[in-house]
Amino acid sequence: MNHDSLPVTREEREHARREALYRQAKFEFGVSLIARAAIVLLIPFLLQNTTYTPVALLAGLLVAEFFSYRSDSTKGLAEQVARAIDYHDSLGWPLKEKQRLNAASGVSERLLNKVVSEHRAKNRRYFDTPVEVGPNRAAENVKQSAWYTGEQARGMQALMWWMVLLTLLAAAGYFVYTTAQSVSVGGNEGLQNYAGALKTTIALITAANSLGLVKLAMGYGKAAQAAQRHYDLAEEYAKRGSALLEKDAVFLLASYHTARGSMPLIPQWWWNRQEKTLNRRWRQEVLDRT
Repeated sequence: MNHDSLPVTREEREHARREALYRQAKFEFGVSLIARAAIVLLIPFLLQNTTYTPVALLAGLLVAEFFSYRSDSTKGLAEQVARAIDYHDSLGWPLKEKQRLNAASGVSERLLNKVVSEHRAKNRRYFDTPVEVGPNRAAENVKQSAWYTGEQARGMQALMWWMVLLTLLAAAGYFVYTTAQSVSVGGNEGLQNYAGALKTTIALITAANSLGLVKLAMGYGKAAQAAQRHYDLAEEYAKRGSALLEKDAVFLLASYHTARGSMPLIPQWWWNRQEKTLNRRWRQEVLDRT
């Protein structure tokens, strides 16, 4: 049976809008991150032709900053839509018309249809819990979202620290190489080469700082910790069963959304790389255990 020929339900469209907005924001963030990383990797080659170095670095930084700005804007809209949909999916609160318009204006119809088709092909819902709408469903939804967020954030934190280490090693190695050349040449030319080495080192360190790799690494670490806290809290709330009150579920959702709003985004290529593994682990380590 061709699932794409079936009419798109309201629930499918709302969840597809949510994911499409996040996917777009993640893609833009990924492009920004790749552009910044390319600056560091290309600096040693660019400095061989100092005429074009400033232009190339400026172009790379402009590309990175542009996509970073786009990503922040898209993420802000995605967070608004996610909050509305989470309250609707968890507690049954109605979606306001303004929230629908915001969601519709922020994503292309092509991407929306692509997400719907992917969900249908995988027979996948955004949340796995079969629990009926109410406080317990809210706890289960936060639990799943926090688990996925925490696992991805820990992986991104490790990647960022590796990038910091590689950047520092590249700076140190290039500095040692150019310094050795300046000593062997001597005289004014040697001093010029030494000055060039200092400029290279400063450029690399400045680039690393502009990348914000350390800040990102720390941000992902905090995101993983916040996700773990909310996972534990959601698990505790879920154990209350019918005794869980709606006000407690609202507090949980609001607290999680606030924490998630300050988290750095997970690039789309990282999620694509981890999706199958995380889905398998979620089923084996969490669903089967509970």
